[in-house]
Amino acid sequence: LWLAWLLGVMIQGRVTGLVAVLALAFMPRVFFHSQLACFDGPVNFMWLLVCYTFLRAARSRRWAVLCGVSLGLGFATKLNIFFLPFALLGVALWDTWRFKRETGAWRAPDEELGPLTYYTWIAGSMIGLGFLVFWAHWPWLYYDTVPRLREYVAFHARHVHYPVDYLGHLYYRPPFPVHFPFVMSLITIPIGVLVLGGVGAWVTARRVWEDFQSPEDAPDRRTVDFFLLVNLTVPLLIIAMPYTPIFGGTKHWITAMPFLALCAGVGAERIGLGLWSELEKTPRALRSVGLAVAMLVPAAWATFEYGPHGPAYFNAVIGGPPGAADAGMPRNFWGYSTVGVLDSVNEKAEKRAYIFWHKATRGAIDAYKRDQVLRKDVRYTGDWTAAYSDWAVYHDQREKLPEELDVWRAYGTDWPVDGYFIDGLQIMALYQRPPQEKLSMPTKAEPKEAPPTDSRP
Repeated sequence: LWLAWLLGVMIQGRVTGLVAVLALAFMPRVFFHSQLACFDGPVNFMWLLVCYTFLRAARSRRWAVLCGVSLGLGFATKLNIFFLPFALLGVALWDTWRFKRETGAWRAPDEELGPLTYYTWIAGSMIGLGFLVFWAHWPWLYYDTVPRLREYVAFHARHVHYPVDYLGHLYYRPPFPVHFPFVMSLITIPIGVLVLGGVGAWVTARRVWEDFQSPEDAPDRRTVDFFLLVNLTVPLLIIAMPYTPIFGGTKHWITAMPFLALCAGVGAERIGLGLWSELEKTPRALRSVGLAVAMLVPAAWATFEYGPHGPAYFNAVIGGPPGAADAGMPRNFWGYSTVGVLDSVNEKAEKRAYIFWHKATRGAIDAYKRDQVLRKDVRYTGDWTAAYSDWAVYHDQREKLPEELDVWRAYGTDWPVDGYFIDGLQIMALYQRPPQEKLSMPTKAEPKEAPPTDSRP
C-alpha cells in the first residue's frame, strides 16, 4: 500500500495515490493472499519495489544501484520477477525512442544525461547487482552454479499442472484457455475497482496513443503512462499463454493488481474532472476522493466479509459465489478454508477423536493447535484415511470428489452434520461417523496396510 501511494503520487498526484491505496486494500483476493505464508504477497511487493526504483533511476543514476539490488531481492522471492526486466526494457525502449524522435539523436549532448545513459546504468545494475544478490542469498548456488541454475529454471519451465475447474470444465493439462485470466479478473475484482480501473486504463491508453502520434507534450508524463499500461497488462498476458500453469488462479497475476489500483486512481480523477470541471482543484479533488470512497464501500465490505476465504469471492457480474458455482467455477483451493470449521470441531468432537482433515496438512493442524484455535487432544489420521476416522472435514473442490466419496462409503452416509457457508454456498463440509464399528488406526507394531475401499459392516 505504501508503494502504491508513492507510485500514485509520482504518476499523477495525491488523489491518484490515495484512491490507489484504497482500491488495492479492498480487493478480497489480494487481501486473502497477503495473509498466507507463501510467496505471492511478497513478490507483489518486490515487483512494485523494482518498478518504483526503476522510475526513480530513469532520471537519477544514484537510484540505479537500488534498482539492481531490488531486482536481486525479487529473484530471491519468486520467479515471477523473471518477466519484469523484459517489461521494463519495453518502457526503456519507448522512452529512448521518444527522445530520439524529439531531439534527432540517441544520446544527449555531452553536458547532459539522456534516457540512453540512465537505462544503461539501470541495465548494468540489474545484470550485475541483481544476479549477485540472487546468488548470494542462496548457498546452494555457491557450487556448480551454472548446472544448478539450469535445474532451477527447468523446474519452473516444466512445472506440474494441478487441476483447475473453470466454466464447468476440469482442466488437467495444457493447452489452457487464453481468456482465463481476463474472465477471472472480470468476475473476481470488485465492480467499483473494475469501473474506476477501467476508466483509468482507457485514459492511460489514450494518452499513450496521443503521445505516439505527437510526442512534444510532457515527455516524462507519457513515459509514466506507458510504464503503467505495460505493468498492468504483462502479468495477464503471461498467464494467458496456453501452456502457462493456471492452477493458482488469480494469485498468478497478482502483480497486475497494484497497477489496476493505480488506474483506479487515474480514473477517479478523470471522472471528477468530467463531473466538476468548474470547481477549483482542491474542492474537485475532495469530491473525486469522496466519489471513489463511495464506489469502494462494497469492496471494503467484501474484503472484511470474506477475509480468510478469498478464493470463494466472486462479484455481481457472475452473481456472487452462488452464480459462480452454477457456472462451474471453483470455490476453494488447497486447505485454507479449514479455519471455517475449527469452532465446530472444538465444540462437537469427542475427546481424542480421530479426524480426517482432507486437504489440510499435518503442519497446518499442528499450527492450529499451537495457536490455540484447535483443541490439542484431537488426532490427525493422515491422507486417504477416512475409514479410520471419527470425523471428516471436506473442502468442496471438484477434482477432490473421490475423497468425499471415500467419506460416504466409510461413514455410510452422504449427509454432513455441519459446514461453513458463504452466501448460502457450502465451502466446507463436516461429517460425523454414525455410531457403529470402525476400523482401528494401525499402531507401530501392526502392519500398515492400505485402508479398504469400503469399510461399512
